Amino acid sequence: MNEQWEVIEISEMQVVGVNTTTSNEVEATEQGRIVPLHREFIEQNLSDLIQSDDKRIFAVYDQYSDLEHGEYRYFIGHCAETIPEGLSAVVIPKGRYLRFSSERGILSDILPEAWKNIWRLTSDPNFEYSRSFELDFEFHNYESSDSLDAQVEIYLSID
Repeated sequence: MNEQWEVIEISEMQVVGVNTTTSNEVEATEQGRIVPLHREFIEQNLSDLIQSDDKRIFAVYDQYSDLEHGEYRYFIGHCAETIPEGLSAVVIPKGRYLRFSSERGILSDILPEAWKNIWRLTSDPNFEYSRSFELDFEFHNYESSDSLDAQVEIYLSID
C-alpha cells in the first residue's frame, strides 16, 4: 500500500447485514471470527435477503472498547434502507474520514498489509490526524473474494 490517503466528507449510510464481536488479539489466532462471518454471509446467501441495488460489500468496525487494543463490533453487509428479519443494521454517520486505498491483489494478502500500514502511519506522533475510533469501515471493491484483482478502500473516523 502506498502512503496515499485523503480526507473526505461522506453522507450518512445504513449498512444491513450480520455482525460479531471480536478483537485484534482474537483475529490473530485460529479462533478469529471475521473470516467465518464472511463465509456465513456468502454461504447462507444473506446478500440475497438485503434489498439493495448496490451489492458491494461494506465492513464496519465500531463499538471499540479500548481503541485498537480491545474488543469491537465487526459488521458486514450492503447499503440498504430495509432491514430483513434476522439481520441488523448499523448507521455510518455523516462526517470526515481518512480514506486509504489498498494495493490490488488477493484479498487475504492486501487487506492485512493495508491495515499494518495504516496502524504504522496513524501511530506516528507526527501524523496530522487522530483516529476517533467512533466508526471505521471498508468498502470492498471486487466481485468475488477469490479475485486476483481485489481492492479495498478503508475509511477511518477522525477527530
